[in-house]
Amino acid sequence: MPDAVAYENTVTTMPGWVPDSFVDQPRGYAYEHDGRFIHLFGRHGQLWTISSGLTFFQQSIGTLDDWAKANFGAKDNKKMSAPAGTVIDGVWRPGLFWEEQIFQALRVDRVIRRSAEQALHSLVERLSELLLYIEPEGAGLTATDHARVNC
Repeated sequence: MPDAVAYENTVTTMPGWVPDSFVDQPRGYAYEHDGRFIHLFGRHGQLWTISSGLTFFQQSIGTLDDWAKANFGAKDNKKMSAPAGTVIDGVWRPGLFWEEQIFQALRVDRVIRRSAEQALHSLVERLSELLLYIEPEGAGLTATDHARVNC
């Protein structure tokens, strides 16, 4: 599977498109496949998403990084930790947008999601309560309780 890179787009105008059509698509993802460089626009926010309908490709000449910089003003290129097309069970990935897509990819349903939300709420509530008594800096970082076992 081919290597993939993620970057910030600084070019928002593409030939043949309405000027600045991609201002709201500041993320770029690119990889090489079958002698072509492929670029996908994406958004970033709570979840980074890929706008799969906004895809550009061109015959690959030179390096992927140089192509992304020349065509999309790629800035802060980062090699993605897995090759393009890699799917890891239970891990969210760019391109999942609709709730049903997320449920299918993560193999969860509304009941499982709600249970996880409730568990997270309980953990945050307990942490908040703990932080009323112990500061998470300085001397508070060395605080222990009577039940701690020395190893």
